[in-house]
Amino acid sequence: MIALLTAPETLTAPATACRYMVELASTKIELTADGVPVPVATEVLDVLVPEPTLDAITKFLTSRGLLEGFQIMKHWVPADCDCF
Repeated sequence: MIALLTAPETLTAPATACRYMVELASTKIELTADGVPVPVATEVLDVLVPEPTLDAITKFLTSRGLLEGFQIMKHWVPADCDCF
C-alpha cells in the first residue's frame, strides 16, 4: 500500500491541491550481467502538492529528504484521481 504524502500548504488551500504519482530511482546504479546500468532501488510515491508543476513536486520531496540518493524518473496524475 502506498501512503499519500501531503504538502502542508495543501491543508490550508485544498482547492488548489494537485495529486501525482512519482517514480523515483536511486542515483546509485549497478550493472546487469549484460553490462546494462540499472538503479539499485526504485520507489513510487503518491503525493499531494499545492501547484501542478514538477518544481512543486521536487521542492516537496526535497523538503522531506526523499530525494537524497534518488532522482525523479517520471510523474503522472493517477487514473483514479478526481483531482481536487
